[in-house]
Amino acid sequence: MYELAFHLTPDLEAADVATRVGEIQQIVTTNGGTIASAVEPRRIHLSYPIAKKHYGYFTVLNIEISPEAVIQIDTQLKLDKNVLRFMITKRDTEYKELKISSIQKSQKPRVGATHRKPEFVAKKETTVVEQKQMEVDLEKVLEKI
Repeated sequence: MYELAFHLTPDLEAADVATRVGEIQQIVTTNGGTIASAVEPRRIHLSYPIAKKHYGYFTVLNIEISPEAVIQIDTQLKLDKNVLRFMITKRDTEYKELKISSIQKSQKPRVGATHRKPEFVAKKETTVVEQKQMEVDLEKVLEKI
């Protein structure tokens, strides 16, 4: 079982997005794969621009396919100009969704993880003697220039 996640370019119309997803599903089936499930594509804001695009249509396909066919699908998707980015990952057959509530209950607080505000450091007042010494040093530097 594999998971194929991909972003389509935002320049496509809504009807074209469904057509492009259908064509990608056709690529999977022509390479001997079957589609177990598919998520409806939705327009999302990308975390960072891809090919100067800030938005994209994102969808996920759960597919059953041989490892050899994954290479062929990878090659075909790299050539598709409407696919901004894609990723094919092997999925565990006994995949279970994580329950966030059970994870949060089992986590223990970290020792020493308190957040402290930085202490304010008072600005040191310069004395008259220090100011005169700085003026002398500045004059020496300026004379060398």
